[in-house]
Amino acid sequence: MTWSEQIKTRRHELQLTQTAVASRIGITTNYLARLENAHDHPSSGLQAQIDRTLKDWSDLSPLTVQVDYLRVRFPTNKADHIIKDLCWIDKDFINYKDWGRYGYADQYQLGDITILTSTPTQKLGILLEMHGSGCRQFESMLIAHGMVWEDFLYTCLQEKGIIKRIDFAINDHVGLLAIPELVKKCQNNEYISVMRKYEALASGKLIDDKSEATGDTLYLGSKKSDIYFCIYNKEVEQAQKGVTLNAEQRPIKTRFEVRLFNERAILAVEDFLSHRNLENTVFGIIQRYVRFVDKRTGKARNQWPLNKRWAQFCGKNRAPVQLTLAPELPNVNRQRAWIQTQVAPTLKALFNIDGYQGTLETMQDIKNAKLSPQQEAMIREQTVGVDYLVEQLG
Repeated sequence: MTWSEQIKTRRHELQLTQTAVASRIGITTNYLARLENAHDHPSSGLQAQIDRTLKDWSDLSPLTVQVDYLRVRFPTNKADHIIKDLCWIDKDFINYKDWGRYGYADQYQLGDITILTSTPTQKLGILLEMHGSGCRQFESMLIAHGMVWEDFLYTCLQEKGIIKRIDFAINDHVGLLAIPELVKKCQNNEYISVMRKYEALASGKLIDDKSEATGDTLYLGSKKSDIYFCIYNKEVEQAQKGVTLNAEQRPIKTRFEVRLFNERAILAVEDFLSHRNLENTVFGIIQRYVRFVDKRTGKARNQWPLNKRWAQFCGKNRAPVQLTLAPELPNVNRQRAWIQTQVAPTLKALFNIDGYQGTLETMQDIKNAKLSPQQEAMIREQTVGVDYLVEQLG
């Protein structure tokens, strides 16, 4: 079949109207009809976009948004109150360490959720910190209590907590954003922003001195400022870490992170809580600071049209984006991924040798292995259900 016949057949297989497909792509219905009938021929870029859209078609939004980092400081030294009443964590199942970070004296950890405490003379209060995996773990607590992030952030402010940092991650499930294209637009001055700096980082194998690095990660803005954006290839990152998705998880091709600190973080949370619409808050911030355009010869730069793919990412012709919850168990997924890539092959070889020699050396070594305090804490975390913890806390 010709390309025109292929896209028409694929659209019929999906039982989609020309209007629905044209709206998702950002072209007119009439133009799509002309393409399907081979009366017009698209550019290579548009052809690739149509192919990608039909291949990855989903009635779900192509984007989802998550809270991906949180750091809150509370002006109190009542660690038990923050641990038990605010975070719903039983101290019997939390790992204590007699050292801290950022000048704090010590810390408590449940998976990747960290609560740092200080002495009364330090006057640092208590710092709650969750990295991306910690946010996913905390979401299991939120679900168990019938709450969402808005409820928890509101409670933090009620406790006079000061938002020191918050990151929002926009997960691109269908490839609306192509990092090499965005890098080239930065290089071609098709990047309009109050942020004067960008940084593109590439990874891979060196083939020859003429190879062109287009970037697997793109930073927009200075990493020393109170706001900057980070765009990177999440699909590659997960593959390198050996992460496998279950049937219910949607793969992420590209991730766009909005990283906010201090006053910017506070204003973003206040805006989010006032409207309870994270899409408006996050994309409002993005469109305030940056836009990608298409160069037009003979026109002033501020009159160049908005790039169509960027416009679709920001909200034109796509389904609304909602804040998602993706709870996971503390540490275990990361540990299992490490075992699959690093440990399991060696164990398999040793078990085969034991089977040939008729010994049980490997099993005996595992049985006699001494666990670290962190590993013992992980066992406690994984063998006590959230429902039990909620019941114990009343």
